[in-house]
Amino acid sequence: MAKPYIRQEDCHQRLNDTICTYENLPVFVLVNMDFPVNNIHICPLHVVAAPTEKRAKATKIIHVADPLFSVYPVELGYVQARLDTVCHLKRLADRRTKQGLSINSVKATVLPPSSFFYSECMTALWTDKYDSFQHCLDNALRAINGNLVGSWCFNRHACVSAAAGSIFLEFQENAVAKLNLETLRFEFIEGLKGTSFLRIILQEQGVPV
Repeated sequence: MAKPYIRQEDCHQRLNDTICTYENLPVFVLVNMDFPVNNIHICPLHVVAAPTEKRAKATKIIHVADPLFSVYPVELGYVQARLDTVCHLKRLADRRTKQGLSINSVKATVLPPSSFFYSECMTALWTDKYDSFQHCLDNALRAINGNLVGSWCFNRHACVSAAAGSIFLEFQENAVAKLNLETLRFEFIEGLKGTSFLRIILQEQGVPV
């Protein structure tokens, strides 16, 4: 639920072209200035880029005070922007005081946000639905066997990356461990601080460290 706005102009400024949630799922918000005050369009992310007819069928009009609607976005982090490419998202200060998550208020590594912002990978971030660690590791092993590169995330904080015949474990944008290809266990990078804390977090995710 959002606090109702006094004018539709305010509603437009705060919510138009942003991601919010409805029934705990991410939705794209469009605010029509011709609508009654506080009425908005919401559409599931995966149909934002769909043909007009399909998008229209999936779009509904709600009031911002609907208890199933929320303007508060979840914590950002890793998203599987492509099959073999991970992006890490950070929230930037939005000078236009958007309440929903705006594409202009996000910084992404590797790929521009415009290439994946309104897609299934953002839905996965919101719903915390990631591939298992083992699936990500298997992808990385196949990659180095084929002299390929790639990265795969298993939660919003961590991912596995393959490059130059090696496999690394990244945690919040930092490479923290390298896979021993003989034992298939990750070994923390020498000199890394806070490994005891990291070990507990990663072992809870099934990571052999």
